[in-house]
Amino acid sequence: MSMVTIKNSTMYYEEYGRGFPIIFGHSYLWDNAMWQPQIAALSTTYRCIVPDLWSHGCSDPPPGNPYSLEELAEDMWTFTQALGLDHFAVVGSSVGGMWGVHLALAHPEAVVALALLDTYLGPELPETHVYYFGMLRLVEKIGLIPTPLQDEIVPLFFSPITMQHDPDIVSRFKANLSSFDAAQIPGIVGIGQGIFSRASQLERLPQITAPTMVIVGADDLARPPHEARQMAESIPGATLEIIPNAGHVSNLEQPKQVSRLLERFLKNTLGTNKHDEELTMVNDNPQISKPVTEPVNRLSKERSDSTVSRQTFLQTLSIWSAASPTTPTSAGEGADLVEAVDPVPTYAPIRNQFMWLTESYTL
Repeated sequence: MSMVTIKNSTMYYEEYGRGFPIIFGHSYLWDNAMWQPQIAALSTTYRCIVPDLWSHGCSDPPPGNPYSLEELAEDMWTFTQALGLDHFAVVGSSVGGMWGVHLALAHPEAVVALALLDTYLGPELPETHVYYFGMLRLVEKIGLIPTPLQDEIVPLFFSPITMQHDPDIVSRFKANLSSFDAAQIPGIVGIGQGIFSRASQLERLPQITAPTMVIVGADDLARPPHEARQMAESIPGATLEIIPNAGHVSNLEQPKQVSRLLERFLKNTLGTNKHDEELTMVNDNPQISKPVTEPVNRLSKERSDSTVSRQTFLQTLSIWSAASPTTPTSAGEGADLVEAVDPVPTYAPIRNQFMWLTESYTL
């Protein structure tokens, strides 16, 4: 396990695989282990980075108390920059989806794909606000999550099918609730206060530019499907997936289905996602002529400077070619690569499994 220091507090994270980076945000009252089924499915293709939320898992309490979603998103941005990530995808469940939306709105140039699971960016209803804050006051007062309260919380997270037929996952969650110690409880309460007193972001959802998939359990009591539908209809181009026989942790209750959805979404959005390896392969291959490596390097720099679109960058670096064409023959060909391909790309194949976008190549 690795760590990053943010505002003098330590955030722990796990990392698996290589490829395009994906940040996973876990649900409130869970930890990074909730993503294990998806990590197993995705880490063969992507670099999966899974932090523990403040006061969850091995991470320190939050730097302040209470702690807002805006502050969480700011911390996650600091986290990504500490890891040197210029572009990444976010897969967030519950509060992970909440700060994920804030991050995508604040840094649209960096968040290239967004998967939102069992979450809602509208305001908490008055009746549930009172209900949850009553729970938080009790936990704060006694310094733990007592068994009667655990029995109240658990059905909010699982579908009736899960409660009946998968007692192991229910028992693991109850054990997790029991494991929060006195040092973690203030942070648990403070983050909960930030979640359940959140300001609505519904009116800002149309500003999201990242390709987005919204996933919700059909039996999610905490964040019912009509909320997910409202969000999906507000985000340009977003898709909605409703998972049968799943509640508030759909990725654990129906892990194979959710993993398949994420694999398909990320593949369609990001392509092969081996950009760094492919760029190295081109630049290190002496058989590829200088006129090819120069526009490749230039394209990378243009994307870093945010002067070429994300779509063009990803398409250029992700699309494999089965052809075996020749390379350009003069430095002038392809010198205006970036200008030629943006905003409407055309494709032309070149050596070593790439198709680069330029109308000036003569093949």
